[in-house]
Amino acid sequence: MSNNVTVRNEKGKDQIVSLADIAGVDMTAIQEYEGGFDPQPKGVYTFEVKDCEIKTIETRKGDRAVITIETEITAVHAIIDPDVNPEEQLGKTYVETIFISDLAKGLGSLKAIMSNGGFVGSGKLQEMMDAFCGHCFISPIKHRKDKDDADKIYDNFDVKKITPVPATVATQPAQPATAAPIVNPQPAA
Repeated sequence: MSNNVTVRNEKGKDQIVSLADIAGVDMTAIQEYEGGFDPQPKGVYTFEVKDCEIKTIETRKGDRAVITIETEITAVHAIIDPDVNPEEQLGKTYVETIFISDLAKGLGSLKAIMSNGGFVGSGKLQEMMDAFCGHCFISPIKHRKDKDDADKIYDNFDVKKITPVPATVATQPAQPATAAPIVNPQPAA
């Protein structure tokens, strides 16, 4: 068993630290934190898939199988809240979690995200998840309240509105004319 763990740093990036390093953190510099998590602000973003995996997580109802899609925000197209600075969203990690309590619906949700985002592939689930890494797509983020606790807000991709990133049309610059025009050509004698 390793004494190293992965934690998210103040810039939102994962890093590996030892338990001894964590135990040595000066708590006078740490602010109190009483909340769960802050949902990603409602808006429209370009996401780049960094990791896609199947795993189990512990919930109030016991261990559940989930697929997580870890993404990085690479562009901000719109933010609903005028108090949110769009530039502060760039580079943030956003993780979409798909619960697999119903196998067909759970896997179908992943497939909808992939296909709506312009990803084309086939094969086994693991192969598809591996190939999805590096793919970019545009999605709105929507919020919903927890059915048991209205104070809890969850953020999710708005799957029906996911679109591919438009292909950039490459245009070549006009080439300068180098040949002199032929004026009144004379037939060969």
